[in-house]
Amino acid sequence: MKFSELRSGMAQMWRSRAVDVSSFAGRDIFLYGAGNLGKKLKASLEASGILVKGLIDRRAAVLREQGIDALTLEETADVPKESSIVILAALFSLEEEPRLRDSLAKAGFPRVVALHELDWQSFDSAAFCRNIFIGDYDIEREFARDEADVLAAYELWQTRAERDYYMTHIEAYLRGDFSIFPAPLPLRLQYAAHDVPEEVDMRFFVDCGAFDGDTLRALSAAGREMHDYFAFEPQQELVTCIHAAAEELAIPRAIIVPCGVSSTTQQIRFGAAQEGKSAVKREAAGAHVIQCVSLDTMFAGEAPTFIKMDIEGMEIEALHGAEKLIREHHPQLAICVYHDMSHIWRIPLLLREFYSGYRFYVRNYQYMGLETVVYAFADGE
Repeated sequence: MKFSELRSGMAQMWRSRAVDVSSFAGRDIFLYGAGNLGKKLKASLEASGILVKGLIDRRAAVLREQGIDALTLEETADVPKESSIVILAALFSLEEEPRLRDSLAKAGFPRVVALHELDWQSFDSAAFCRNIFIGDYDIEREFARDEADVLAAYELWQTRAERDYYMTHIEAYLRGDFSIFPAPLPLRLQYAAHDVPEEVDMRFFVDCGAFDGDTLRALSAAGREMHDYFAFEPQQELVTCIHAAAEELAIPRAIIVPCGVSSTTQQIRFGAAQEGKSAVKREAAGAHVIQCVSLDTMFAGEAPTFIKMDIEGMEIEALHGAEKLIREHHPQLAICVYHDMSHIWRIPLLLREFYSGYRFYVRNYQYMGLETVVYAFADGE
């Protein structure tokens, strides 16, 4: 079957709920969230001739000290709201968004629209989207070339539900319509594989992209037990936080490595964190140098039971650096695939190349396809 035929056969399941921004004409537009994404969205809207009336943010007092004109929700009491629209200008979770909508409704705002509900074709959104999606994949130029791989990966998913989500994820990018995604799972369950029909073994857990220990804390709250915990986090200022989380949870063996992970032991340049960027990525002329190591080198003679990766688009390189580990020990895997559109097919295909016994599942934990994770579980031996 050709990809176009598969896509056509599934078209009935993709119902767009995207809101045309031009329908906001004549209304007062407020953005809830005056952080980096909010400021970038304001610029994109105004570049399309859509005036933003004001910014609303819980941190308004601090932002005003920084020269940013913003109001708290309480400070909007005297603002006429009858014809206004509030756009949620940040990435709020499945659990946060309903509470926020309720607060805005109680404050008198009649209509609220989230980022994932916008029609990104109805205004000049390209610059804003580049701040959310950090991958370099060129859909128009490269996708036709990759269709055979896209179809091959389609066959790898364990259930029909995985295949449906996989196709929806790709379709959303092809259309530029992120309203067709189903509701995500709670972000607090990311990496826990809580609804995957497999026996999860996190006794020896490798956390690539450990940040401040948030994954460790979340997995512990989800009831996952760890005996050996290795964290890789190149941001030196976060290492103390990870240590504190491991001590608080009384992890028997916790080792924090202040490095990134890659295909080999090497130094890699990354761009500086720019205003409006939700993440940074590898850049040949980047201002920051990060020391990276390979997992094959770090775990020679050891056998982790579970590896998680959320490393800003470096996942494929890091998996190449774990090839021997994967071929010999078949650890369970939770790999982020949302940093680049092509990762949702390239990563399962790469893992199947390393070990043919993996079973694949995919789960999404944030709107717009962000925080999407591929899980791989090995056959019992």
